[in-house]
Amino acid sequence: MVESLRVLKVCRKTAVQARRIALQMIQTTIVCAPDRLRDPLRQMNRMQLIRTLAAWRPDLTAYLEVEEAYRISLKSLARRYLELHDEIADLDDMIEAIVKDLAPELLEQTAIGLNSAAQLLLTAGDNPERLRSEASFAALCGVSPVPASSGKTVRHRLNRGGDRAANSGGHIIKAPRHRSRSVPRDCYPSPKYACRSCEGRDCTSSGPGASDRRRHADRSNRGACDRQQICRPSCVLSPNMERRYVTAREMRVGPSGSAIRSRSQTTTSCCL
Repeated sequence: MVESLRVLKVCRKTAVQARRIALQMIQTTIVCAPDRLRDPLRQMNRMQLIRTLAAWRPDLTAYLEVEEAYRISLKSLARRYLELHDEIADLDDMIEAIVKDLAPELLEQTAIGLNSAAQLLLTAGDNPERLRSEASFAALCGVSPVPASSGKTVRHRLNRGGDRAANSGGHIIKAPRHRSRSVPRDCYPSPKYACRSCEGRDCTSSGPGASDRRRHADRSNRGACDRQQICRPSCVLSPNMERRYVTAREMRVGPSGSAIRSRSQTTTSCCL
């Protein structure tokens, strides 16, 4: 059954590549087409464009004329795109049936789609002797860190080996899980503009210890927020939703809610 899944996956991959090439050829042909053909097609989305081109009825006997030649070629490419689209849909149905038969619980997991699940099953089916533990399967997929220590420096690097198709599937699974997690995102300092005001402490620039925090900000340009603590409301966003680094004169607010006049010394706060 795994071999059947492999054959269908290879067929689907080539069909997707051919469909993409057909779409690219349609777009480049429209760019070079005469204005009378190109202007009505400008405001259409992809499927509207494809179905409009496929419904054309060009004169096949007038292929020596430039405009009719463009009509014939665009209709041929559009029909090719639709045929490949239907073929991919049929292959997806077959692949889904095999995946549900082999591992129905895999599709129930968060952010695991049909193609990613099929690829993981193929990788596991090709190397059953390497599935001794989760660590061995991670090394097989190329997601385990590789030691790259030197002397007193202890570090790791990315794994460039393993099954790269399984590695791609793992990345596709991880990205939406990271975006859709329920807890807020921690404060990740930028390498260029590191957060210098919340070294594991309160992110506000007022209250007890504010002078110590400002003094620490002057001494060090590198800091990291506590991973368990999210930036307080003192961190602000600009109208275009980008990081905004403001001065202490703008940020410091006293207990009564009124602004406190302070030195022009700056502190930085970060969001996201």
